[in-house]
Amino acid sequence: MSKEGLQSVVDDKEQVNALSTKDLRNLFKLRTNSPSDTHDKLDCKRCKTTQENSEAELAVLLPLQLEQCQVLLEKLCAHEDATKFLSPLNPTDHEGGITKEIYERHVKQPMDLGTIKAKMKAPAGSKESYKSVSQFAKDVNRIFSNVLKIWNSGQDIAEASRRLQGWWVDEWGQLVPKLMSMKQQLGKNIDTDDAASKDNIDQNQSDCQRGEDFQEQIGLPGRINLVQVNS
Repeated sequence: MSKEGLQSVVDDKEQVNALSTKDLRNLFKLRTNSPSDTHDKLDCKRCKTTQENSEAELAVLLPLQLEQCQVLLEKLCAHEDATKFLSPLNPTDHEGGITKEIYERHVKQPMDLGTIKAKMKAPAGSKESYKSVSQFAKDVNRIFSNVLKIWNSGQDIAEASRRLQGWWVDEWGQLVPKLMSMKQQLGKNIDTDDAASKDNIDQNQSDCQRGEDFQEQIGLPGRINLVQVNS
């Protein structure tokens, strides 16, 4: 679009069609910390304010949400089927003749409940700590998905994983609305005297509504996992 616009005002079309190495590099540069180049060039002040307010809110909200997750984690670890997943899996301890080499080739991100508990206890803001409740939920779901990569239905560890995942899906599904309501309640308790702050809070509350990516935001297992649990 930029080239076509320039062609209407510049006679030298060859010059219009020429892109420097720097131009090409910028076209394919991924800027993960910015919505767009235009956004940066406009030096948007509103988004900076929103980000500052969101970070302040998260600092208060996240510990409260993780406390609730901690309670659920303790219940999960106490489940009779959880004993197989309290520590890193050793494939040779389970049926199927799976070697460590096979296991490591298929499981790129091993996870167990003991590791999750350690991350829960890590100091807030540290590299090991959880930065969101969805990270916590994804780690739990990773335990079950790793088992499915290696063991077949009917084998003891696969059946234990299936039962534990079914319990987890039900319990997590009940906890999610509580976690979301905590965010909404926090927004209501924040001082809204400043008009800009009120706008930001309203925006934050609207972000809590269930959109198409609600499952991804809060870490609910996808439809495929749910089907596997129910099958």
